Amino acid sequence: MRIINRCLNFISAGMNRLFVKSKVLPENPIEQYNLNPANPTFYIVRLNARSDLAALARVCKKYGLPNPTEEQLLGNAELDRFIGIQNPPPLFGNKSKPSNALQQGKQ
Repeated sequence: MRIINRCLNFISAGMNRLFVKSKVLPENPIEQYNLNPANPTFYIVRLNARSDLAALARVCKKYGLPNPTEEQLLGNAELDRFIGIQNPPPLFGNKSKPSNALQQGKQ
């Protein structure tokens, strides 16, 4: 399953480079918010979408922040750094599946 996710993330990142231009506000978030990349870092976003993950990964690489596609070791558990509050609506149908954000937060 991880191999499939990595392949889909790679494809999404390629499409993102072609079609998306990101703008980070503020321009230097590391200095403004005194961020330390060595601290455990989690990224909370509204939608659990691969396109958001690809855009975030590109910005994190630019600023030297931890990669959101990698897992974060916290204690003895490995947790996803990228946490989507809700899943995007499906292509067919009108109701999306519930997100696993609350389950991740309880770990």
